[in-house]
This record gives sequence, structure tokens and C-alpha cells, in this order.
Amino acid sequence: TNMAKILVVDDEFEIRSLLKEFLEKNEFQVELAVDGEDALRILENNNSIDLIILDHRMPNLDGGTVA
Repeated sequence: TNMAKILVVDDEFEIRSLLKEFLEKNEFQVELAVDGEDALRILENNNSIDLIILDHRMPNLDGGTVA
């Protein structure tokens, strides 16, 4: 089966970890990014992301800037 791939972008470790655990239990592939710059690097190298869960307030590039 082709599992959907989700990119979780959040500067808080606990939030990233909880979302990753929940999504993987529900059979999604999960990529993690710690901020907007990290997310953009991942997206440049990976065009198979199906959905992005994006924190709006982060250091460096925030969710509003990345979106």
C-alpha cells in the first residue's frame, strides 16, 4: 500500500513527537522539521509530501512565511 506522507513542522519537540507517534499508529509516513527553514530543505529534496501540518509561530521562518 502507498501510505500518505505527512510533514510535521513544529519547533516544540513534544508536539512533533506526539504527532509523529499518532500519525504512524494510523499508518502514515511522517517527516519532521524543527522550523520553516528545515521544512523548506525537506520539501526541496522530497516531492512526495502529501500534507503539511505547520505550526504558525516558530523562530526563523514561521508558518505564515513558509505557507
